[in-house]
Amino acid sequence: SGNYTPTSFGQLVCNLYIDPESAIILKEFLESDYSPEKALLSICMTPDMTGFYVSQDDVGGVSAFLESMDIRKYDEDTLKAGKTAMVILDWINEIPIMEISEKYNIGAGDLEGKISSADWLSFALSRLSQKFRRDSMHEVDILNIRIKEGISSDIIPLIILPGIGRVRARRLYNSGLKTLNDLSESSISRISSITGFSTRLAETTISGARRLMKSGIS
Repeated sequence: SGNYTPTSFGQLVCNLYIDPESAIILKEFLESDYSPEKALLSICMTPDMTGFYVSQDDVGGVSAFLESMDIRKYDEDTLKAGKTAMVILDWINEIPIMEISEKYNIGAGDLEGKISSADWLSFALSRLSQKFRRDSMHEVDILNIRIKEGISSDIIPLIILPGIGRVRARRLYNSGLKTLNDLSESSISRISSITGFSTRLAETTISGARRLMKSGIS
């Protein structure tokens, strides 16, 4: 007597090092229709994510964002979560950090801290979806990558290459080199003509793409 055995859900929450209330909020989200905006709002509603301060100038835009998801009643905490979700949404849509900082009147360091927390919580959401909503796993995993790298989904195949961050990946994509296959068949001269690519980086980009394709990644 006196011995307690944790449920599989409780054990998973413990392993993820998230607040139990956060886990409940994320689990409830998985019971609804998926969208990146709703996922980010749920992440930002958790006690593990402290929301950004909402000024009077922010209220209109944040309210419109919440109402776009049919949230008509909201308190201060919901407004803070909404603003924070909007910030992370801009980040994964490749808006530069300084531009986001100026738009929302937040420090770059504060933004980076929120990105780190959102990365951790989106990973937790991925693990929870594996248990409770397997049909959403792929979408949640994509969101996790987007938060980690600050990218739109179209350049995910390029971001796995060594030396390629979100800026270089976007430049490759905009130059017509959209897949690993495109890169593997490209030339050093073409890639090195793109801003930010030296001859050496062009060589490693091509060889990296070929190596990944050979291993079955496309």
